[in-house]
Amino acid sequence: MKTYDIQWESEDTPFEDKKDQAEEETFEDLLASSTNEQPSGEDYRPGEKVRALIVQIPEQGSDIMLELGAKDSATIAKEELLSNGQLNYKVGDSIEAFVVGRSDGELILSNSLTHKIIRQNALEHAYGAKLPVRGKVLAANKGGFEVSLLGRTAFCPISQIDNVRVNDPQVYLGKEFDFLVQRIAGRNVVVSRVALLKRQAKETLDKLEIGQEVDGVVRELRTFGAMVDIGSVIGLLPISEISYAHVKEVEAALRVGQNVHVKILSMEEQSYGAPRIRLSAKQATIDPWTEVHLHVKLGESYRGNVVRLTNFGAFVELYPGLDGLIHVSEMSWVKRVNTPSELLSLGDSVDVRVLEVNPEKRRISLTMKALANDPWLDIKRDFAEESEHEVAIAALKSFGALAELKEGVQGLIPQSYLRKAFGDTFRKRASPPQTMRVKVKRVDSENRKILLYPVELDNADDAGKDYEEFLKLSEMKKQKDETAEGSTGSFGELLRASLEKKFKA
Repeated sequence: MKTYDIQWESEDTPFEDKKDQAEEETFEDLLASSTNEQPSGEDYRPGEKVRALIVQIPEQGSDIMLELGAKDSATIAKEELLSNGQLNYKVGDSIEAFVVGRSDGELILSNSLTHKIIRQNALEHAYGAKLPVRGKVLAANKGGFEVSLLGRTAFCPISQIDNVRVNDPQVYLGKEFDFLVQRIAGRNVVVSRVALLKRQAKETLDKLEIGQEVDGVVRELRTFGAMVDIGSVIGLLPISEISYAHVKEVEAALRVGQNVHVKILSMEEQSYGAPRIRLSAKQATIDPWTEVHLHVKLGESYRGNVVRLTNFGAFVELYPGLDGLIHVSEMSWVKRVNTPSELLSLGDSVDVRVLEVNPEKRRISLTMKALANDPWLDIKRDFAEESEHEVAIAALKSFGALAELKEGVQGLIPQSYLRKAFGDTFRKRASPPQTMRVKVKRVDSENRKILLYPVELDNADDAGKDYEEFLKLSEMKKQKDETAEGSTGSFGELLRASLEKKFKA
């Protein structure tokens, strides 16, 4: 696609002052850049001096009509023949002038070989042939921009300067772009960059395919993503597709003018205009889950940042694009956590240990529980069978009372024991915040269960159905936790058991 380059000079500078330049660049070269039309009749060469006859001098028009022989007509600007503001020629007079171009089959003549004349002709030819012209944005005014091109000042409406929304007109000042001439009316020239971009966009769209990777330039930032130019075609790069790492704000990840490599995800036809194109920058890079083994290792500890909270746990970013879940059941040994927000907030830095890595399911299970702080590690030493303790009642259930032995450790006093010890007043004696003297009947450290009975009982028989109901409800809760989204599962439990055994050893 041919483009005319601007010569940054005053349009009134005489040709003689550019003698050195003229020696390097012939008039034929200059004219060839403004027209590719071939003359009819006699083959007049650009720059050739000819004699022509004046056949018409319009009263209002600016061009004088001429004839060259029997087959060719020509025009010359009236101002070319003025002397001290007066026209000293009449119809029938002959003049000598130079051939500088051709328009609509007529030769265009000039008294002098100035760059001004050549540029004017080039602009008119670019308009007729719909050729792009290089121009420089000089200033912003009401409704648009002043553009200098081929020695003329043109107007570009603000809606025609770009194919994205213009938020700040000042960013265009001093920059050079290609334009299409839309209208020439005397001294008024209107140009459009959008018209040219639409033409270029059509050429680009013919080559684009879904799944193709292309280079682009960020043209505009929005709260939901970035508008990217991929060859005069604008596509949307959603915030979720900028990076595998978590991006909270588009401005923190991209800047206007930045080069980006993107993948075309979709191209949806619209009832008007260009198709809606969706892009991805992260899918044009390596997926970190394909290399998860290089960044996250089973059983290792890491420090990460909380990037998302749900009702069942918190997601922690261990490596850009690799998040692990801390289930609520893995947040504390000593406190029952109902929601993650009780302990964590977005952006918190937290130390975690990896319980499970599952690349196929794209899942990493984490724990905040440090094994050294597990209150059950020395449970049999601290609460030996038949040892006596003062406990606080934490809750009264249908199957008995839950007693707090120490922070993070509770034991069950079955309802059958309470009835035998206190009769019908057992509810009053075994409700929070009462305390009670109890003895340890059984310790099951593997399942983290302790069976207690009041010291008032000389001998505690088997707890029977009360203890069985307690075990059943505990097992149901455990299964619910394990089947919740992101639970550690059996593999995580095996790892924990292995680590606990190693720690105890």
